[in-house]
Amino acid sequence: MLNALYYPHTSVRDENFMKHALLYWDEIEYIAPWEGFNPLPRYSNKTTQLLAKFFKPHVPKQTG
Repeated sequence: MLNALYYPHTSVRDENFMKHALLYWDEIEYIAPWEGFNPLPRYSNKTTQLLAKFFKPHVPKQTG
């Protein structure tokens, strides 16, 4: 499975990017500041649930 990390924003701002990205990668991770962060607040819950299959949060963890 191929995946990518979306950077530098916490949410995908361009719908065309989402469409093209899913042609290249099976899964796209975005940097989330905390667990449960909603990266797509402007979309309906149904759309957010569908996109959640492809867009996964990557929450940085402190090492040390």
